[in-house]
Amino acid sequence: MAQPMVKTDGREVAKWCLVAASVWMAVTMTIGFIASLQMIFPGLSDIPWLSFTRLRIIHVNGVLFAFLTMAYLGAIYYLVPKLTGGELPEGVARASFWLLNGIVVLAVLSFLAGRTEGREYAELPRPLDLLVVVFWVMMTYAAFKPALTGTEKRWYVTLWFFFQSIIWLGFCYLIGMVPLGGIADSVALWAYGHGVLNGWFQTMALGINYWVIPITTGRPIFSHVLSLIHFWALVVLMFPGSNHHLIQAPIPEWLKFVTIAFSVGMLLPASVFFTNMFQSLKGNWHQLRRFDTDGLALKFAVAGVIFYLLNCIFAAIQSIRPVNAFIHATQWVVGHAHMAVIGVSALPTIALIYAAMRRLTGNEVPNLRLGNWHLWLTIVGYIGVFATLKIAGIVQGIHRAASIPFEQTMDTMRLFYIARSFFGLLLVIGAWICAYLVVKWLVTKPAPERVAEFEKVERQVIALH
Repeated sequence: MAQPMVKTDGREVAKWCLVAASVWMAVTMTIGFIASLQMIFPGLSDIPWLSFTRLRIIHVNGVLFAFLTMAYLGAIYYLVPKLTGGELPEGVARASFWLLNGIVVLAVLSFLAGRTEGREYAELPRPLDLLVVVFWVMMTYAAFKPALTGTEKRWYVTLWFFFQSIIWLGFCYLIGMVPLGGIADSVALWAYGHGVLNGWFQTMALGINYWVIPITTGRPIFSHVLSLIHFWALVVLMFPGSNHHLIQAPIPEWLKFVTIAFSVGMLLPASVFFTNMFQSLKGNWHQLRRFDTDGLALKFAVAGVIFYLLNCIFAAIQSIRPVNAFIHATQWVVGHAHMAVIGVSALPTIALIYAAMRRLTGNEVPNLRLGNWHLWLTIVGYIGVFATLKIAGIVQGIHRAASIPFEQTMDTMRLFYIARSFFGLLLVIGAWICAYLVVKWLVTKPAPERVAEFEKVERQVIALH
């Protein structure tokens, strides 16, 4: 691969996207923590606009579309011009940044007022749906223009994942916008819901990992061929398994069979990715002990690789009929959602924030000790949240099988809800530490000479794939 031309355009808008994503991460996780307290103290829901049902929607949509999507926007605007040698249309890029933030604010106000479509991950009222479509068109244009006009014709694998994700987001969002009614609507809704989780939030994070791990270790990925096998296996397998949440629902039996088969089949791309990443780290594990910004980013990225494989294993197991019947409609499902969004998507995204901000500003993280506190608060909090919820789900399944009264089950759940809130608080503290560090990074005087040095090293690593 010829060395890609490094473009300086897109840096400012990418920087602002990453700063906004960090702040939204802290805000939306705080809202989730407040909502979790209402499971322990139901009286907190007495104020209608602070009720659990409204805060939960803000938390879920906020993490997905304010934190993760905002960070992905920054990743696209920073990495696409860099890896293609093309020129980013900065006016459109800036406009899309402000439009996305505007949509987030309007969505929060709408949800607080109780205005929602009442469909999972598709709660936005129709006018905001239309604004999302406008945002998607702007983002797509800003991403593909440098790719199609750039000097680099052989695309690095990160670009494959980014462009697939952008196309898939538009396709899935259109499915989610159109209510069909009846069981067909449930099938279409989860084709959107799980499709957008796999095809946007997961695949963007995977593309980010293919960039973060090589540039933080100074070593190219083990095999570009394996990365493309991973990519195409995901494209083929991820959508047909989208309905594994409906295995207990009255959908056609053939669709249940397809869903289970493809959910288990997702172990193939996960195994390929895991192998490629760990072979890339072979002989470089000592770099995880580094006490610098790239070492911090690398730890987040490697944790994301490990939890991606574990998440796919859990997803395959819970799609099997007897297991699915046992854990269906329990806290296990909530735990799995947290396992996927935080472990698969958020950890690599945080790695991106640290690695990219270093290269955008030329400065190290303002306080590395605080950065490491963020790492361990996030890892411990994350494992605690999903493990607590999964154990709670097993207990609920046992109670249901033994016909134990619902009220008794809820009394038992109280201890698990307290533990979930405790570990969630660790995540919230870590998120605010990250937001503080990134904002301080932003206001620190940049070091252009170090930026040029970082770019030179990166060109060498990416060119060797």
